[in-house]
Amino acid sequence: MSQQEIKVLLFKNFEFYQDDELVLPSAWPRRKVQSLFKILVAGRGQTYTQDQLIEWLFSELDPAKARQNLYNRISELRQFLEPKRDKRAPSKFILRAGDHEYSFSKEAPCWIDTEVFMDLSKSGHEMKQSQHWGPALECFEQALDLYQDDFLLDDLYEDWSQPYRQYFQKQFLKVLQSVAECHFHMGAYGNAAEAYEQAIEKSPTDEALYRCLMEAHALAGSNSKAVEVYQSCVQTLKKHFDIEPNEETVSLYLRIKNEDLVTPERAVYHNLPVAPTAFIGRKKELQSLDQLIGSQKNRLLTLVGPGGIGKTRLAIQAATSSLSKFDEGVYFVDLTTIDNPDLGVNLLASVVSFTFKGKQDPLLQLAEYLQGKKILLILDNFEHVIESALTFSKLLEQVPTLHILATSRIRLQLKGEVTFEVSGLGVGEDNAIATDQQEALQLCADCIKRVDSTFTITHHSSPYLKKISALVQGMPLAIELAMAWIRLLPIEEIAHEIESSAGFLESDFRDLPQRHQSLQAVFQSSWSLLSSNEKEGFARLSVFRGGVTREAAKDIADIDLAALSALVNNSLLKRTNANRFEIHELLRQFAEMRLEENEKTNLRKRHLTYFQKLVTSAEAQKQSTEQKQWLDKLDADYDNLRAALGWTIKQHLAEEALSLACALGWYWNTRGLFKEGNDWIDQSLKLDENELSHLYAQGVLWKGTLNLYQGIYDVAQACIEKSFSIYKENEDADGQARALNGLGLINHFQGDFPTALKFQEKSFVIRKTLGNKIDLAETYNNLAIIHHYQGEYSKAKKFHQQSYAIRKEVGDLNGIARSLGNLANIALDQGDIELAQKNYLASLEIGREIGDQRIITTSLGNLGEVFRSQKQYDKAKSYFKEKLTLDENMRDRKAEASSHHSLGNVLRNLDDIELAFDHYQDSLRMADEIGDKRMVLKNIMVYIKTIENHASASVLFGAYQTHHKQLEAGHSPDELKEIKKTKTHFVKSLGKDRFKQAYEKGAKLSWKKMVDTVLIPSD
Repeated sequence: MSQQEIKVLLFKNFEFYQDDELVLPSAWPRRKVQSLFKILVAGRGQTYTQDQLIEWLFSELDPAKARQNLYNRISELRQFLEPKRDKRAPSKFILRAGDHEYSFSKEAPCWIDTEVFMDLSKSGHEMKQSQHWGPALECFEQALDLYQDDFLLDDLYEDWSQPYRQYFQKQFLKVLQSVAECHFHMGAYGNAAEAYEQAIEKSPTDEALYRCLMEAHALAGSNSKAVEVYQSCVQTLKKHFDIEPNEETVSLYLRIKNEDLVTPERAVYHNLPVAPTAFIGRKKELQSLDQLIGSQKNRLLTLVGPGGIGKTRLAIQAATSSLSKFDEGVYFVDLTTIDNPDLGVNLLASVVSFTFKGKQDPLLQLAEYLQGKKILLILDNFEHVIESALTFSKLLEQVPTLHILATSRIRLQLKGEVTFEVSGLGVGEDNAIATDQQEALQLCADCIKRVDSTFTITHHSSPYLKKISALVQGMPLAIELAMAWIRLLPIEEIAHEIESSAGFLESDFRDLPQRHQSLQAVFQSSWSLLSSNEKEGFARLSVFRGGVTREAAKDIADIDLAALSALVNNSLLKRTNANRFEIHELLRQFAEMRLEENEKTNLRKRHLTYFQKLVTSAEAQKQSTEQKQWLDKLDADYDNLRAALGWTIKQHLAEEALSLACALGWYWNTRGLFKEGNDWIDQSLKLDENELSHLYAQGVLWKGTLNLYQGIYDVAQACIEKSFSIYKENEDADGQARALNGLGLINHFQGDFPTALKFQEKSFVIRKTLGNKIDLAETYNNLAIIHHYQGEYSKAKKFHQQSYAIRKEVGDLNGIARSLGNLANIALDQGDIELAQKNYLASLEIGREIGDQRIITTSLGNLGEVFRSQKQYDKAKSYFKEKLTLDENMRDRKAEASSHHSLGNVLRNLDDIELAFDHYQDSLRMADEIGDKRMVLKNIMVYIKTIENHASASVLFGAYQTHHKQLEAGHSPDELKEIKKTKTHFVKSLGKDRFKQAYEKGAKLSWKKMVDTVLIPSD
C-alpha cells in the first residue's frame, strides 16, 4: 500500500490497518473516535448531519456539550488518520459537506471489505446475467471469502449498525444462491447442493430454496436426500407458519419420487471475454444479428467497419445472446496474437483444444475433428490474416456444421460471405437529454461515471456531450478516449479540443492494446493496409464533407469506381442507400493530414467550382416542377456547401462568397434556416467592399428577408431599404420590385396594411411592366393577403386565383401550396370549412413533399384552427404543438408568437386555464419584442374578455380600440362581432356612464402602459 493508505475490515469484528500494519484498539485516541470512524467509513460517500452523529454517539449529553464533544472527536479522528497533516489543510479522509455535515471521502485511498464484497457481487451478477457462469462463480466465491461473518459483531447492539447488518445478510444470501445457480447451470449438482444447504441455514423458511436443493440432490443421483429435504421443508413450514408446502413444491417432490425429473440442458461452453465495462445500446444491430447468426444460409458473417467502431464488443454481445444455438460451444479467437497468416489454423486448433498428429494436412485434421460439431468461431481482427481467407473458406466447406463470425476492417471477399456494416452509436436528436437513439450520449455518461460515480447528464453538460458524440459520429473508442480526459478538463474544453484536432483523442489506459491507445494509431494501422494509389485517393477525398457522389468524386478528386470500391472494402468509405459514399469525420481528418498544402488548395478550388455549378442549377429550378429534386440535392450536399462557403470566407474571396450565399438564399428561406442563412450572408457582406454593386444589393436584400422571417423587423427594414436605394441608383427595376415587395411584407407582418398595400402596388406596377410571371404571382399573392385582412374577400379571392393560375402553369410547387393555403383562409372566414380543410391538407402535403418548413408550419396552424372551430380540441392541440416546435427550430419568432396564442386558445377550450395563460403571456411578450402589434392586440383582447372586474376590463378595452385604429388595420367580420358583443356586455354591467368613463381613461393609455397592464414580468 502507498503511504497513508488504510485498510478496514467490517465483516465479523472491526480491524483497522494503516500502512499494512494492524492498529490495535489501544492505539485509538478514544473509543468514541473509533465509533465515529466506523459510522463514517461504513457509509463512505454518504453525508451525515451533526444531529445524526450526536444521536448515535452522545445522546445522553445536553445539546451544547454533545456538539462540542462531536467537534473534538472529529478533530481527533482527522489527526489520527493523518498525523502529519497541517491542521489548517483539509483532510483527505473526513470531509465537511456543509456547515454541520460530514462524510468519509469516496476518493480517499482506503480498502474496505464491504465495498470490495459489493463490487465482486455486482460483477458476478452481471456475468451471470450474460451466462458467463465460470467467471461469475469466481467473483461470487471471492466475495464469500470476504464475508467472515455478519457486519460488525462487536457493535451488535448499536442502532446505526443494524440496518447495515440486515442489508449485508441479504446480500450474502443472494451471493450464496448465485453460487448454487452457477454450479447448477454448469452441471456441478453436488456443489450446487452444498451452496443451497448453506443458504437454507441462513434462511430456513424460504420454501423456494428447499425446491432448489431437492432438484440439485436428485440430479446429482441422490433421490433419497431429495426426499429428506422435502420432509424437512414440511416440518419447517408446519412449525413456523402452520402451513403445508405449496403446489409447486409438492409437484417437484412427486416427480422426484417417481423418477420423472428431466435433466436440464447443460450450459454451452464458451471462452468469450468478459468485458470490464457495460455494453451500451446497439438494440437494432443485435436484433438483426440474432436473425443471422446460426442460420445455415449465413455461415460466414463478417462485421465490417473502421477501427474503433465497436465490432469486437458487438460480436461478443451477439454471440452471448446466441449461445443456445451452438451445442458444442462458442470460441473466441483473437487473430492479433499472430504475425503470420499461416499460423491461423494452429491458433484455431489450440483454442478448440485440438492437437495435430502426424504429417497429414493440419487443415484436414482440424476439419475431421470439427465434423458434426455445431460450433461458432469468432475470428476477431481478421484483417491481420486476410491472406488466409481461402483457408477458412475451405474449412467451412468441409465442416457443414461450422459457423464463423468474423470482425474485420476489410471485407473477406469470399463467395459465401455475408457482410454486416457496423457504424457509430446513435447520436439522436437535439431535443432530448437521453433516448434509445442517443446511445452515444449514454456511453459518454457511462464513461464519466467510472471517474465520478455521482455524475448525471444535466442541461449544462448535455449540449457538450451531444457535440462530442456528433463530432466523433458515435465512434465508441473515440468516446472512451475523449471521456478519459474528464479527470483533467471540463466537458466544454474536451469538445473544443476534439473540434480543433482529432489527434487529441489518446489515452494511457493500461488495459487497451497499443493499437487502441490513440485514434491516430488505429487509423494508421488501416492506412498501412492500402496501396499507394488508394492512399492518394483516400487523402483527396478528405476535401468532401458529409459524403460524396460518384460523379463528384471523379470530377473533383479524380477517384474512379474501382478506387471507391477498394476504399469501401477497407471500411474507409461507406456506401449509403442514397448512392453516396460517406467518410467518417475522424477518418477524414486523418486523411486530410496526408495532403500537401498546395494540393489541398487545388482541391478546394475544384470543390468550390463544382458546388457553385450545383447551386446555380438548383436556383434556376427553384420555382419549377423539379424544385423538390433540386432541394433534395442541396440537402444531400449541404455539408459540402457549408465547407465551400466557409473556405471562400476564410480565403477572403468576396465575390465568390457572396454570389454563393445569395444563390442559397431561397434554399435557406425554404428550409427555414433563417438564422444560419443570415450568418453566412452577413460574413460574406463584410468581405465585399463594393457596396454599390448589384451583388451587394442582392446580399443585403437577402439579409433583410431572412431577418424578416425571424421577426427582427428593424434590421430587416434597414437592409431592404438599403437594397432598394442601391437598385434605384443602378436603375435595376427588377431589384427595386423585389425590395418594394420586401418592404410591403415588413409592414404587412406588423399589421400596417395600408402602408403594406402601397409598397405591394408599387412592386406590382414594375413587375407587370417586366412581365415576369413568377414575380407577378408573388405580388398577386401578397396583395390578396392584405385585402383579406381588411375584410375585402372578393378582391382577395380574385388575386389569389390569379396567383394560383400562374403558379400552376409554371409548376411552382411552393407557390401552389401557398396559394392553396391562402384560398383556404378565405373559405374558412366565409364559413366553408370543408373546402378550407381540403385545401389546407393539400398545402400541407405539398409542403412536406418538398420540405418547405414555412408552408408546413402555416398549414399546421391553419388545420389547428379548423379542428378547433369543429370543437375537435385534442386534434387541434396536436397540430398547434407540432407547429410551435417547428417554429422554435426555425427561430421564427413571429410564428412562435402566433403558435403560443393558438395553443392558449385551444387549452382554454380544454379548461386548462393556467397553462393557456402561460402561452398567452409568451405570445404577448414575444409579439411586443418583435413589434408585431396585431398579435399583441389579439392577446390583449383575450385579457379584456377574461378580467372579472369589468371597470378595469373597460379601461383596457378603450386602449385596445384606440391603438387598433392607429394601426389602420381592419377587423374581420368575426372580430367585429366579438368587439360589439364585448362592448354591449360591459355597458350592461357598468351602465353607459361608468363604461364611457372607463373607456375614455383607457383611450389615453400609451402602448407600453397598455401592454404592461397585463404582461407579467419574466424572471
